[in-house]
Amino acid sequence: MADLSGLDGASQEIVRHLEAHPFLDPLNMTPVQMRRAFDDYYASIDMDRAPVKTQDKDISGPGGKLSVRIYHPEVVRSSKLPVTVFCRGGGLVMGSLQSYDAICRRICQASEAIVVAVDYRQPPEHKHPAALDDCLAAVRWVRDNATSFGGDPNRVAIAGDSGGGMLAAATTQAMRDSGEAALDFQFLVYPAVGSLDPTKGSMVEFAFGYVFTPDQLDWLYMQYLEGPELRESPEVSPNLAKNLSGLPPALIVTAHYDIFCDEGEDYGRRLQSAGVPTQIRRFGEVIHGFLNMGGRVPAAAEACDMGGKALAKAFRKAGTSAS
Repeated sequence: MADLSGLDGASQEIVRHLEAHPFLDPLNMTPVQMRRAFDDYYASIDMDRAPVKTQDKDISGPGGKLSVRIYHPEVVRSSKLPVTVFCRGGGLVMGSLQSYDAICRRICQASEAIVVAVDYRQPPEHKHPAALDDCLAAVRWVRDNATSFGGDPNRVAIAGDSGGGMLAAATTQAMRDSGEAALDFQFLVYPAVGSLDPTKGSMVEFAFGYVFTPDQLDWLYMQYLEGPELRESPEVSPNLAKNLSGLPPALIVTAHYDIFCDEGEDYGRRLQSAGVPTQIRRFGEVIHGFLNMGGRVPAAAEACDMGGKALAKAFRKAGTSAS
């Protein structure tokens, strides 16, 4: 039995509930059933929805129609607002625009910037690189079309949590490697960026009893990838890229009781060593996925607000540099 005494009271209750009623349960549920359970549970404990304006839109993606949800802050201080592209988590297999609606609203409100959430193609129906290709397509669409929805094509950032944090980090690397202009910022929350050493640290210390296990991670990768060897690719494990220079400044948020804690912080330190301005912030009493638990766990709103303020600061700097 895991020692839950270091978690806040709400997180302890959530752990016990999810142990009894898991939504990531491939032995007893199909991916469609898991998606429904994921959305239903997090809807029951989600944070309040900030009063921002939304617009659902279909754009052209590499696999056909690609849906996005565009969030506009109620207070508009400029005719052209900066834009953050958001890549949701959920192990790539789960998650939806709706289950991340409150999070995107909060980040939009806190940053006073537009947020564009990407409804990327999910495995197992769509294997790698479908999700990454869709996130790249969304960023490029934003840069090409930002003025059509009140955005500034010259001030664009990216954000994501868990598997979406991986997609966000991989997107920045792919853009750098293709010679595209760097994004202004990356906000990564407990990102699954690949462990430098999966035999020690948080991947072992919190392997069991804290909701998300290495075995479940292996299953998710099996759904996402055509073969296990692809886990060594920086497109799947951005932390394994040899060169991290030239990437956008970053804020990396981690959860202490999470198998991904060390790899997220390792990635942050490697960014710092590569000369990328990077802040690392660990939340100490919470588990993986806490951003979706904002109705019970105050750290969720705090992390969203922290990310929003960091994005706003980066956008101000980008605007000053461009003027």
